[in-house]
Amino acid sequence: MRRVAWIVFFFVALLALLAAGLRLNPREVPSPLIGKPAPHFELPLLQAPEKSFEQYMKDMGKTIPLGRVGDAEEFASVACFLASDAGSYVSGVAINVDGGASPVV
Repeated sequence: MRRVAWIVFFFVALLALLAAGLRLNPREVPSPLIGKPAPHFELPLLQAPEKSFEQYMKDMGKTIPLGRVGDAEEFASVACFLASDAGSYVSGVAINVDGGASPVV
């Protein structure tokens, strides 16, 4: 019986916290990232530690047939197409969003 009482107690406490959290306005919750630029990102490579991330991406783009690395928007547009009504007839297919890097048979 005690075990059931603890489970009920935690369930009620969880519901209370959930009810309190649902009343919060997301715009009023403080965040250290709002209104600040993204931090500078450097990716040192073991083969070439002096190479920056931008230079690494340019060099990586040279190995792709399209000549560049894809943007997040290009991946997102394929996902949006598949989730929309326009992609409702698409099934059982692998869509490569890789700039032609994958061999197609």
